[in-house]
Amino acid sequence: QLSQLAIDPTPMAIMRATAPRTEIWARRLDDASGVDGTWHDLAEVLQGAAADLLRLAGAVYLPYLAANAAAHAAGAPQVRITALGHRFTQPTFAYHVKCRRDLRRGLAALDGADRAAIEAPLRETGCWDWLV
Repeated sequence: QLSQLAIDPTPMAIMRATAPRTEIWARRLDDASGVDGTWHDLAEVLQGAAADLLRLAGAVYLPYLAANAAAHAAGAPQVRITALGHRFTQPTFAYHVKCRRDLRRGLAALDGADRAAIEAPLRETGCWDWLV
């Protein structure tokens, strides 16, 4: 999603003005195929910015996906949510129904050890209940 925002003129200008390193990172990571390396320890990764992003997902994106899925299933032309104290309305999107379904399926497909390792961080950041 960020790579798309980094090439759209309006969000690109906002990114460059407020988060220039994010814009640079999005451009560099646009195609990471063939990039190999070792994974960092999950507990280490889920501190700082990564945890902040998960908290934002738990407060905004995942509730939006759930509301969009419910609105889409009901045949509603729009989805309405309140997130971070702001009302938000937009047309429902079938693609976002798919995004939610894929996230939930991905979590459900994890084996016991992997699922156990990710459960606590997802609960702490408000994501777990939206994904199970």
